[in-house]
Amino acid sequence: GIDWRQGDVAALPFDDGAFDTVVCQMALMFFPDRVRALAEMGRVVRPGGTVGLCVPAALDDQPAYRALVEVAERHAGPEALSLLGTYWACGDLAELQGWCEAAGLAVTAAATLEGTARFPSADAMVATEVEGSPLIERISDEVYAAIRDDARTALAPFVTGGGAVEAPLVGHLVAATPTD
Repeated sequence: GIDWRQGDVAALPFDDGAFDTVVCQMALMFFPDRVRALAEMGRVVRPGGTVGLCVPAALDDQPAYRALVEVAERHAGPEALSLLGTYWACGDLAELQGWCEAAGLAVTAAATLEGTARFPSADAMVATEVEGSPLIERISDEVYAAIRDDARTALAPFVTGGGAVEAPLVGHLVAATPTD
C-alpha cells in the first residue's frame, strides 16, 4: 500500500498538512536551497507533526572518511574534495538547527550519534564512495588506481582482522515541528 511519487523538494506535490511525519534521511546536503526544502517539509506536515532529519556530521568528525577524502584530494585535486565533501555539508548541528528555525520549524530534539559503516575491504569502501559520486567520471583509470592503492594504507587503522573496514560514522538527528 505505498504510493511512490517523485517531486521537487522545493515544491513538494502534496497538500498542506498531508502527513503526520516527514523524514529526510541522508539527503538534505544535496538540496541547493536547504531552508526552502525544510520549509516545504514543514508545509506538508500537519500542525504538531514532526519533520525528522538525519545527516552526517562534519568531515572532521569522520576519521576514516576524512582519510579517504584526503587521499582522493591528493591524487585528483581540489575537485575531489568538493565532490566528496558534499556528503558532509550539513555537518554543523548548530547550523542545521538554524536552518530549521529559518524554515519555520521549532527543533524539539537533537542528538549526535556514532555508528559504523562496514565494507568488505578498503577497495570496496573506495568503490562505494568514488564510484557513487561524479568524481569517477572526472578521473583517469591511473588516478583511480592511485587512490585505491593509497587508501589501503590510509584506511589500515579501520581494517579488522578479516580485512573488512569498519568506518566510524557520526551523524546528527533532528526532530522539528512547524511553528505556524
